[in-house]
Amino acid sequence: MRKQLTGKQIKEMEWYKNNLPTHTDSEVLLLMRIRNPQVFPYSKPYELHNKSASLIAEKLNYVMMMMHQMPKKLQQSILADTNFLGFVTNDILGPMENELKKKQRLKKKRQKDKDEIYENMDTLYEMYKKFFNIGITGLKNMMPLEFENYLDKQINPILELMNGIGTYTNRIKGYKPLLKPYSFTKGL
Repeated sequence: MRKQLTGKQIKEMEWYKNNLPTHTDSEVLLLMRIRNPQVFPYSKPYELHNKSASLIAEKLNYVMMMMHQMPKKLQQSILADTNFLGFVTNDILGPMENELKKKQRLKKKRQKDKDEIYENMDTLYEMYKKFFNIGITGLKNMMPLEFENYLDKQINPILELMNGIGTYTNRIKGYKPLLKPYSFTKGL
């Protein structure tokens, strides 16, 4: 049997339902339990986080399927949206970067901490590499063809430096190189 909601819970639930009209009551309740556990307590946090992760994966899968069916211009406008960019830079990359910096400042690093630092570096490195390549490709496509060779010459030293850093990190961890030099004429 479901527990009766308090006045504060009802007020918050109404606000979320008004701002997230396409979400079910259970999705809204899940969000409120994650965001405000003092007002919406839950006895099994691990179960709650698993449900949230499953819902996020389901929604991301839906978004990916929809994006592939949209015209390129509409895809680009979604990716350039300030909400999307803010989410990626502030909500995904920002906390990962902060956590990595915090761990790197530890004076005494246990092996477990080192492994976790390298794991976070790998994830950030891959994400930044992809964003960098998307940006470079966008620049290349916007510029007149006359600038293509010049951009290749200017960008490749940066990519070689990134590749060197990646190779060094990978050698420490025993991984294969993550990044190869980018060519505007050939792509990756």
